[in-house]
Amino acid sequence: MFYRTLKPNTRSFFVKQIQIYKSEKSIINCYTFVFKIVSLLFFLGVNSVFAQNNSGFNIIQANSRAKAITGFVRCATVEYEKKQSEKYSNKPSEKEFESWMSAKVAQVKKSKANGRLAAEVYNIPVVIHIIHNGDDVNSVGNIVGENISDVQAKSQIEVLNQDYRRMLGTPGGINSTGAAVDVGINFYLAKQDVDGLETTGVIRHQITPYTNKVRNGSGGDDWETYEDVQQVKAVTQWDSTQYLNLWVLRLGGKETDEDGLNGVLGYAQFPSNSGLQGIELNGGAASTDGVVISYDAFGTINKNDGSFSLNDVYNQGRTATHEVGHWLGLRHIWGDTDTCENGDYCLDTPNATEEHYDCNTYDTCFNDGLGEDMVQNYMDYTNDSCMDTFTQDQKNRMIAVLKNSPRRVELLSSIRANSPLYSNKDLKDFVVDANPVINKTSIIGFAEGIVKMTLFNSQGKLMFLKESTDDDTIFTQELDFSSLASGVYILLIENEGRKIVKRIIKQ
Repeated sequence: MFYRTLKPNTRSFFVKQIQIYKSEKSIINCYTFVFKIVSLLFFLGVNSVFAQNNSGFNIIQANSRAKAITGFVRCATVEYEKKQSEKYSNKPSEKEFESWMSAKVAQVKKSKANGRLAAEVYNIPVVIHIIHNGDDVNSVGNIVGENISDVQAKSQIEVLNQDYRRMLGTPGGINSTGAAVDVGINFYLAKQDVDGLETTGVIRHQITPYTNKVRNGSGGDDWETYEDVQQVKAVTQWDSTQYLNLWVLRLGGKETDEDGLNGVLGYAQFPSNSGLQGIELNGGAASTDGVVISYDAFGTINKNDGSFSLNDVYNQGRTATHEVGHWLGLRHIWGDTDTCENGDYCLDTPNATEEHYDCNTYDTCFNDGLGEDMVQNYMDYTNDSCMDTFTQDQKNRMIAVLKNSPRRVELLSSIRANSPLYSNKDLKDFVVDANPVINKTSIIGFAEGIVKMTLFNSQGKLMFLKESTDDDTIFTQELDFSSLASGVYILLIENEGRKIVKRIIKQ
């Protein structure tokens, strides 16, 4: 990357200047200073900020600058999408996708003009996959690493809802631009897993990274390559038509331009467009659909109970807000180009030629008459505390994706955020459904091996004995009461040393 290719004396100069500015409590000025020096060196031809490596990512200029200035790759979605395009030759181009998108956005605008979208709210079930190497779950006074606490994980869902609903009284409701809108999307932790069983929506997977070619840092094992993360996503993902999958893990390895993930904060899989011979027809894309976030950028320090593990720069949950924006079809506000064009396809975000890192005033396209760069937009690279805006055109894009894009549109009918029919406690003790019973009822619960069911009448007389096995996740056995007289019956259920008694009324 750029910083690493500087001569030692130049690199030392950078470091000394940063230390000086930090000691003066002027981080914003420090970043501005470094950015100017980087730009000057680039202009003089000292080095190229667009690093290329045929075996890995072609890191975009914005991320080369971001790593040099902040120490982090703010967002690797563009690089990820390039990887996807290399793997899937039938993946639609940006031009094809935007042609499809413009028609869908026009439909959304028409519906809004006719009053049909005014009060619509969309609910998305979320599952958080925490990938860890076996360390204890972080707790107050015992912060170990990437196995983040439930409190930290859940704080990220709070931030997503604050930002996408523009909740008043929260950082997401400040609206410093005057252009922020309520996107109308709610995020809920899943209450049902893929089998319909009760879940918290926070799932922990102990998986050792598949590759270890670079010495691990002090935090331990890390995920070094795009390919490894794709693989772990595929083996842990829950149905992407029913859940938004968020993966939280420790990213590391080599630098991004060397096919590594060192310093990457997050990336997302862009939505597919229907009606084209696109990537949605390839099963590989569905199995990796979702968002990847570094463990130390997931959640907000504003909710820290003493168990959080967050970095010092991006720690208010806006990395996930930004990446979910990509997952819903948004592009960076400068369009990943250095020209004053409508690169993000949203007319109400002023044109810009580059990303930003602070809340200072900039107008990189002053000749277009559209006003200052919208540094407060969630799709810029500014610090988390600066961000507070999604615009109406951005909302239109996201709603168009939710209503039309494969896998996204199915989420709108997902019931996985609803409570399951039976709790895990109910199933552990077995459920009798129905009770009272007219003719037939079912015995439902968690069981392993043989389940023995013995029915007695109210006088203790044996009515029948039945033994069954069921290899499914949930044991289910139908019992026929049609030949029995009305009254009260006692069912004894025996399994693996457990004895459970149920009282059943026959009508």
